[in-house]
Amino acid sequence: MKYQLLEKMIEEAKNDLPLEVMYPLSAPVLETVFDLIKRELCTPILIGPKKEIEELSLDGIQIVDTPKDPILATKKAIEMVKEGKLAVL
Repeated sequence: MKYQLLEKMIEEAKNDLPLEVMYPLSAPVLETVFDLIKRELCTPILIGPKKEIEELSLDGIQIVDTPKDPILATKKAIEMVKEGKLAVL
């Protein structure tokens, strides 16, 4: 069964600006990242401790390295949104 309204909403949600995914160290977050890529909704950029993120085998996804501290990762993400480098947090 096709969900035409849902598919239309998904199509309209596509954006050229990257979407920031902050501190993506849990399975539900990573599932969402892969779903975003699969649906081509946006380009996710992962912000957090690069070493830990790279252990998750995420080939081809940009990572912005921060110390292993969610508050510092949040501050970096906010800075990138203010600079216009990201669509939303």
